[in-house]
Amino acid sequence: MTAVLAEDETVLRLFLKKKLEKLWPELSVVGEAEHGLAAVELITTLKPTVAFLDIRMPELTGLEVASRIAEESPDTHIVFVTAYHEYAVAAFDRGAVDYVLKPIQEAGNDWPLEVEFALTVSLGARRAGLRSTRVAQPRALPGL
Repeated sequence: MTAVLAEDETVLRLFLKKKLEKLWPELSVVGEAEHGLAAVELITTLKPTVAFLDIRMPELTGLEVASRIAEESPDTHIVFVTAYHEYAVAAFDRGAVDYVLKPIQEAGNDWPLEVEFALTVSLGARRAGLRSTRVAQPRALPGL
């Protein structure tokens, strides 16, 4: 499995990458973006299994990124990692398999497994011919 991380805050992007490497070793981060346009380019070029998107980024929001990549990388699963709970419905409307609320801390070690489960369900649904699955609900994780 491969991933692209799109987060404009460098410290949070590095934290997310380290967290994923530690708790989900089968996942390989193949690209990182600091803004929405870079995320679109990486995702449409690399076609990762999953893209972790922040909602509020320069140039394009995570929601705009999800909309733009839908046709060029339809098999990429979207996970939003954001501090804004109010965008959850819009995120799931764009096919998100999960919506993780920041801040994330070391105590929240189960969330990569939950994301992996959501991806597994979503992959199975797509293989069965279903286009969109809503397998997770937004949830808050303890502080960073």
